[in-house]
Amino acid sequence: MLSILIISLRFKIHQVSNGLFQISNISSRDLRKALFIKEILMDLRKVLYTREIQSRHIKL
Repeated sequence: MLSILIISLRFKIHQVSNGLFQISNISSRDLRKALFIKEILMDLRKVLYTREIQSRHIKL
């Protein structure tokens, strides 16, 4: 089952140097939302990586 989560975040992002970015004008509430989304994506990445490794072992 796939659930879709839509969250509105308002902030400005500026490139300060090569590869580095700075976020400004973000409220603490939006920052908490962004950190929550990051945790969800990190967990999802772990699950997908684990499934990929398991499928490789099955093919061998």
